[in-house]
Amino acid sequence: MVKKDRTVFVLLLVLLLLAGLSGCAVTETTVMERPVWPKPPEIARYEYNSTLRTDLSFTGKKSSFAERIGGVGAQESPIFAKPYDVAARGGVLLVSDTVLRTVHMLILPTRSIFRIGASGGDGALTKPVGVAIDGNGRIYVADVTARVVKVYESNGHYRMTVGGPELMVKPTDVAVNDEGTRIYVVDTGGIESKNHQVQVFDGEGLFIKTIGTRGSGEGEFNLPVQAAVNALGELYVLDAGNFRVQVFSADGDFIRAWGKVGRNMGDFARPRGLALDSDGLVYVTDAAFGNFQVFRDDGQLMLFVGENGSDLPGEYALLAGIAVDELGWVYLLDQKYNKLDVIKKIQSDLSNNVQ
Repeated sequence: MVKKDRTVFVLLLVLLLLAGLSGCAVTETTVMERPVWPKPPEIARYEYNSTLRTDLSFTGKKSSFAERIGGVGAQESPIFAKPYDVAARGGVLLVSDTVLRTVHMLILPTRSIFRIGASGGDGALTKPVGVAIDGNGRIYVADVTARVVKVYESNGHYRMTVGGPELMVKPTDVAVNDEGTRIYVVDTGGIESKNHQVQVFDGEGLFIKTIGTRGSGEGEFNLPVQAAVNALGELYVLDAGNFRVQVFSADGDFIRAWGKVGRNMGDFARPRGLALDSDGLVYVTDAAFGNFQVFRDDGQLMLFVGENGSDLPGEYALLAGIAVDELGWVYLLDQKYNKLDVIKKIQSDLSNNVQ
């Protein structure tokens, strides 16, 4: 009961912060209306809220270094160098950064920023890519260069290492069930590798089994890149080279797959990020389209959000990771513009938006 009350309190603080960010985080919203999707005259389901990219846009103040060298009007300090993936849960945002070799931990209720894996020791990161958070707040980071997954406590302290070069070729993402008892590591493999698969570990990091092999059949993968676990414990895998999403049971049994290559709505051209929300919707970013598409869990397209364009709200050039928190807020990374867009889900019922 205490944990539940604390969670509710944190989520209320997150709502208040996000409302504040919408008023002060970006200057674009002061000169134009916020984009909504779908566009009028359709009923809006998603609305652009804000953009996070500098210390000032998130914390409300410049870094101490900027203040020392410039005082009033000093340049803001960018948070990210090259953001790759994002996770969101319980008022915490995680953003992996492959250039700074760290995971930025943004605490929404306090507007504070910490960095994980930037110092030496067992918890140091070399090239962090996929990130995840379980129901206990533990943090999981796929390190593609070290060929491991690093696990940290909710405060960022190193806990353990999962996997290793003997098991993984190119671990690009990690997903975990709510209890933290199943850890799924996406091994993208490579052009010359047959290790296009998902490795399954228990909550203590012990290897359980491998899901899939290279191929195009049911339960097979070609360059899998991302994964997510729903409330039922089912595993969703973004099978990028086969231009589809595959769904498995918690034990790795194939359930269904959908998607195909193409340039039309509902198709995939360069899929990169995958997320699930509490309403059972599936979100897939596509760097070729400059948007994320929202599907039902059976693969039916509901709508798309965003477009290719300049560095304006709702416009993107190189989309990467995506996350959706418990409140339905969507967090979307663009690697060219080094920004994290926050998009508000304002309507859960998307039944009238079937494309």
